[in-house]
Amino acid sequence: MADWLELHGLTADGCVKLLADQCPGPAIRAMQPTAISFTGAELWDMIARVLAADLPELAPAIEKVRATTVSEFAPDKAKFLRPFTIHDIGGGRIYVSCPCDGTTADILRLAHEYGHAIQITASKMHSMLPVLRELCAYVRESLIAQSAAWETRHRTRPQMDLIRSSIYRDLGPLSAKLKESLADNDVQYDYDWNYPIARRLALNLLATRQQNTLAAQFLGEVPLSALTT
Repeated sequence: MADWLELHGLTADGCVKLLADQCPGPAIRAMQPTAISFTGAELWDMIARVLAADLPELAPAIEKVRATTVSEFAPDKAKFLRPFTIHDIGGGRIYVSCPCDGTTADILRLAHEYGHAIQITASKMHSMLPVLRELCAYVRESLIAQSAAWETRHRTRPQMDLIRSSIYRDLGPLSAKLKESLADNDVQYDYDWNYPIARRLALNLLATRQQNTLAAQFLGEVPLSALTT
């Protein structure tokens, strides 16, 4: 824990204060993905169009990700159950593995990995702290979930219920887990610690919707200290 706090320039008290804001209520827990008729490849292209329109400053990076990323939407789930992004598999190509199951969860999963890929591309492989990496991915999730693009085939936007459920997970159970770990400087590192902080910071950024700040985040130009003070 001590190493993780030092790496990010955070303090235990600062984390607790940051996470003190109210999170969605327990009723959100029951939200489940619903069926959609988009394929993984269709979603990937739609996400690119939505994001380019929403943050035109990053349009070149967004298009490069769409055109050059090596993507796998049906990986062997026995080996690769969770989505992941590899920053360079050779020749500067990004690799994204994201198992799609034909539900609204695909929208958020792909938006999350697209966020990682944009951050890698826009920052030109610039090394980024884990919390900031996840913050970028969460910003993309939220922007995509709020888009009306999905109403083409669905009269509602069920992904909004799903993202509220995801926010509850991060600011509810995972936040409680992080707060418990903060009491023990020697506890073994858990990547899940990054999610509650990243989610709270992403929500704060989106609440102000300062376009230049959002774009700068993906470019690696905004230090974590600027978001937590």
